[in-house]
Amino acid sequence: MEKKNQFINHLLCGRELCILATVFIIKILFNSTCLAQPAREVDAKLVNFDDVFVLQDTVRFDPAVIIGRIDDMDISDSGTMLILDNSARTIYHFSATGQLLHELSVMECHPGANFVPWNARFIDDEQIIAWDAKSAAYLFDTDGHCTDYVRSEELVNIQAMCAHENVIYAKPLAFSEMMEVKLFSRRLELKEKVPIEINKWPNLTRILWIKEGRSLECFDDGVRYAYVYSADAIPVIHQENAIAYKPPFLLTRKRDKPTLNPHDMRGLFDSSDVIGLYRLNATTRMIAHRRLRHRGDVLHGIGLTIVDHNNSYPGISTVFSGSFMGAGRGLLYTQGDHELLPDGDIGNPLILRYRFVPPTIDD
Repeated sequence: MEKKNQFINHLLCGRELCILATVFIIKILFNSTCLAQPAREVDAKLVNFDDVFVLQDTVRFDPAVIIGRIDDMDISDSGTMLILDNSARTIYHFSATGQLLHELSVMECHPGANFVPWNARFIDDEQIIAWDAKSAAYLFDTDGHCTDYVRSEELVNIQAMCAHENVIYAKPLAFSEMMEVKLFSRRLELKEKVPIEINKWPNLTRILWIKEGRSLECFDDGVRYAYVYSADAIPVIHQENAIAYKPPFLLTRKRDKPTLNPHDMRGLFDSSDVIGLYRLNATTRMIAHRRLRHRGDVLHGIGLTIVDHNNSYPGISTVFSGSFMGAGRGLLYTQGDHELLPDGDIGNPLILRYRFVPPTIDD
């Protein structure tokens, strides 16, 4: 009788395990299906640049420093600016009005370092991060002091970083099909890795890159990323009822190169590609494209597609014909002519700031 009861219990336990296993598998399949569901694609409306951007002011940089070249610009929530000058291997920190605040140096926390910056970003109004995409990253306070130096294999080939809810998100260069975003603490301790959408163009993306530091951006409602041939930014964490806007000037990439050959440039520039993903404000993303076509015509300039995450208006696209530098606080930052100094020398470039005027539903 005891053996019979043991046998029955064994069957019941086995049945329960089977049920639990089945439920677990169904849950995985359900989650995978949800994650695999693509965002609903909607065409963005093409509008004139002057209808949505108004020139606000001009910024003149402090003549105490001569900027060799503006390779990238990041804007803090308070309006201060980080300028990356690759020709001088230097990162400058300017006030919102162009006054030089600091020239960032890593010597305080890494004496003797030969630091060649890949990019630098504001983590918030209290912290700055700079990294070299090899294995090193540096943290600074807003007084310009280097507060920490971190070297890690997890920082190799990091293309872009931003911060959301006390976590630093980092996206590696797109060198393979299977991609992930890394999540770090504010001290750059690795917390976890989140798989993201498959890179459909692994051969092409080994040759053609998004602008350094601009494949990932953080917003109030989450973090988004882009590949070099993306039409719109993609949420790192799946969002229900997400909408992806397709710019009307986008010449879509049909296929990857069959083989990887860095010396074979054929087919590399026969479609539109992403310059970068930008935070126009805390709830508005802006993705910039080049090599534009619209109704068979070539459009000269940079295509900007702007999407409000609160859905206050449908996504719009416009074309800017100037030298686009960056965005933040509802402003578009563009480079103008170089300032002529009193002694006749050529000074720093002027920065023209355009204020974004959101369209109305009736527009």
